[in-house]
Amino acid sequence: MKAVDVGTVGEIAVQVGDGMSWCQGGRWTWTGAGSSTTVTRRFDQISCPLGVTLGPSRIRAVWVFLNSGGKVRIDDIRAE
Repeated sequence: MKAVDVGTVGEIAVQVGDGMSWCQGGRWTWTGAGSSTTVTRRFDQISCPLGVTLGPSRIRAVWVFLNSGGKVRIDDIRAE
């Protein structure tokens, strides 16, 4: 992600399985204005409800949260 106008914090969440259970990180990565960064989360850094299994083949949706008030560019999302 690249913060164009002002700095921002970013985090990801995923929905998994047939029930579309919500799982999210909680480390909110800071990116300063005019710079870029890669927000990376391992599966063990994403919290899911009790009994929900998180794995690449179970991901049904990816959500990107940004809190900037300015322009931000996202250029790639991938799950491995």
